[in-house]
Amino acid sequence: MSFDEKSLKTNLQAALYDLGEASKWLNHSYEICNAFKQPISGTQAIDAFEAFTSRYSRAVDILIHQVLRNLALYERIDPGTLIDISNRAEKEYLVENADVLKQLKDFRNTLIHEYAAERLNFLYVRVHELAPILLTVITNTFAHCANKYAISA
Repeated sequence: MSFDEKSLKTNLQAALYDLGEASKWLNHSYEICNAFKQPISGTQAIDAFEAFTSRYSRAVDILIHQVLRNLALYERIDPGTLIDISNRAEKEYLVENADVLKQLKDFRNTLIHEYAAERLNFLYVRVHELAPILLTVITNTFAHCANKYAISA
């Protein structure tokens, strides 16, 4: 293994570790927020929801910008755009179709940039729909790295 290949592997392992930690906390927040009914209200529920959406956004960022980009580099492929990353993810069966990563990323952007109190319940429902999909993609990514390259966090 060359120095460059070792460095790429180390970067990918570090990114996978970060993703594992992020997914653990995302799942924790998902479980907590399942206990709250709609419409979401009250300090405890809002605090839990804030943690949940923050952890969702962080997990999406780590998945796309760290893990999938580092995976492409490890495979000696230019990571390219989100569309390129999504198409490769579909080809490697990490996602059902390439649009999944775009949906996850678009909703992350909505949470970060367009948060509005009057849309709180819509955001609550949507993050509950997308979090299990995100966690499945993360699981698929871990399995792919372990099975194809014997790389884990």
